[in-house]
Amino acid sequence: MAPQERIFFVGGTGNTGSPAVRQLLEKGIPVTLFARNPDKVQQLFSSFASSPLLSVVPGDLDNLAPLIDALPGHSRLFMVLVGHDTWKTKVAIAQAAYAAGIKQIVDVSAVLSLMGDWRTSSIIDNVYKAEKLIIEDPARPQDAAYVSLRPGRFMSNIVAPTSRPLQDYILRDIPAPDEAQGWISPNDIGSLAAVVLTEDIAKHGDAAYDMIGDSVTPNQRAAVYGRLLGRPITYQQITPSENFDRNYKPLLAFLPFRAALELATYVDPPRLSKVSNTLPILLGRQPESLEQYLTAKKDLFVKLYSA
Repeated sequence: MAPQERIFFVGGTGNTGSPAVRQLLEKGIPVTLFARNPDKVQQLFSSFASSPLLSVVPGDLDNLAPLIDALPGHSRLFMVLVGHDTWKTKVAIAQAAYAAGIKQIVDVSAVLSLMGDWRTSSIIDNVYKAEKLIIEDPARPQDAAYVSLRPGRFMSNIVAPTSRPLQDYILRDIPAPDEAQGWISPNDIGSLAAVVLTEDIAKHGDAAYDMIGDSVTPNQRAAVYGRLLGRPITYQQITPSENFDRNYKPLLAFLPFRAALELATYVDPPRLSKVSNTLPILLGRQPESLEQYLTAKKDLFVKLYSA
């Protein structure tokens, strides 16, 4: 990348964006963060708080005017939007970015966009429509690239604030005990974003990268939990209805019903349960395993999952 480039971040303080920001700052690459809470930016990147490498544009996605005004002067943009109906906002940001002269967008999408069954899933629709409208926009300059990162299950969801203790030290889910599930560390998503954002734009072009970093069966996941908690954890396969009632009904206060229904009944198809062959090549190392990720967060895991 050229030495004068500056990278704009939408979602630079979360689990996926912050590793990318940190890696870029450590390489001496200037970044601008669009953030609801500027104080959080200063806390996360305290060693760069007074550095000219780090700039903050206060704002919220409910009003894109400050974001759009700040885009000129940046060459690349990273965005990750959390939610279940974000495609219109993503498209608006992408259109504004290209109009402002940005030459590369790195978007955290989802591996589910590969499934593409029209209107059968609100989660699939959200990521599919965003990618399709951005990549096929006739107003997108010919020399402007759009890279999609398509992660599977986030390992960080296991230690999310909504996690609850294991009842009777039993892990319950709907796959068969030896049926693999695909997982990805948010650290690896951030690392791949940093790689793409610092390499030649033409190298990655309009790439779409699947991101499955570890393939883990429920029995294996129970064994990992047991090692972290220091006691045996067993796995019990339950029905989708039981999974919905037990794990997703309590989340309906902030999770849309369709999304809760889809998550409670989803089982990985074979392709999406296997480690992505390209990922070690892109990262230049092996991706982080589920056990490695959770071990690094053992104190939080034990606090959340101990009865």
